Amino acid sequence: MPKHRYDETSVRNALAVVVADHPADHFDHRSTAPVAGCRYMSAGKPQCVVAHVMVRLGVNPRTVAQLDKEADGGTPVRLVDSRHPILKRFSPEALALLASWQWAQDRGYGWDELT
Repeated sequence: MPKHRYDETSVRNALAVVVADHPADHFDHRSTAPVAGCRYMSAGKPQCVVAHVMVRLGVNPRTVAQLDKEADGGTPVRLVDSRHPILKRFSPEALALLASWQWAQDRGYGWDELT
C-alpha cells in the first residue's frame, strides 16, 4: 500500500470534476467575507473548494467537517496550519496544491481559475 492515498494527480482529477459540476467562475463568496469566512462544511455539504475536492476523493464529509472544529477565533484553520490526521493521507505535493487553491479561493479567484 502506498504511503499516501491521495497524490497530486488524484487531487487534480478531483478538482476537474468539481469545476465541471459548478458554474464557470464559481467561488465560495463567504471566503472573502470579513466576518463569516469560509467553512469547509455547512449542513453536511462541502462549501469551499478544498472540502469539495476532499469529499470527491472519498474523504468522509464528517471527517472534513472536523477541520471546522480546529477554528481559530471562529475562523476555520487554514489547511497548512491544520494538524488533522486525515492530511497524512495526502502527499506533500497534493497538500501544497490544495493549500494553493485555498489561498486563491480566499482571494476571490473562481474555481475554474485553479486548474
